[in-house]
Amino acid sequence: MTETYRDLASGARDIYLNSLSVSTNEVMKKLTVVATIVLPLTFVVGLYDMNFRNSPYNMPEFAWTYGYPAVMVGMLSVTVILLAYFRKMEWL
Repeated sequence: MTETYRDLASGARDIYLNSLSVSTNEVMKKLTVVATIVLPLTFVVGLYDMNFRNSPYNMPEFAWTYGYPAVMVGMLSVTVILLAYFRKMEWL
């Protein structure tokens, strides 16, 4: 009889740990998606944060009339494409 209760308790603990593991995996998947979306945006913002105005390797976008809006549209399009991809894969 004691063995039966021990098996029941062990089974209940295993079920609880498995459900906890599944919920942790779901949270990790969502955090990975968020990090993947933010990574290219962070790279572009970091690149444009550098001071290249007086450098011989100047970025030509600084002199364009619509350089800043073009970069913003590019960043928005990358975000939308990644969101669409992750929704298609049913990760969001």
